[in-house]
Amino acid sequence: MTRKRIALCMVAAVLLVACAVAYAQATRRSVWSYAVVEVVLVGDRIGIKLSTSDQVIETPDWPTFYQKIGASVTPAGRSPEAIMLNGMGSDGWELVAVDRPDVPPRATRYVFKRPGF
Repeated sequence: MTRKRIALCMVAAVLLVACAVAYAQATRRSVWSYAVVEVVLVGDRIGIKLSTSDQVIETPDWPTFYQKIGASVTPAGRSPEAIMLNGMGSDGWELVAVDRPDVPPRATRYVFKRPGF
């Protein structure tokens, strides 16, 4: 084979591989992981539950919840929900929905997603 033919074959091979990779990326479906944080208020008591596909964490108060998710606890007077949202965000979770029914027990549900693994 001549040098021109070898070069032409190499270019064709590179283009074929590039097209195959582009096609694979274009047809690949996004995979997401989801998490739900439920905050239930019954009277003056609170219950917080985090559910993902591989774990469930239930705590009776915000400080314990922060510790379980690895969020930094800030001084008193800060919004507990903001601390929770920042903690979830720092772990790669994106808030996608909030549901807050008006009927007792008042349970606010926060739904998060992040790219799956």
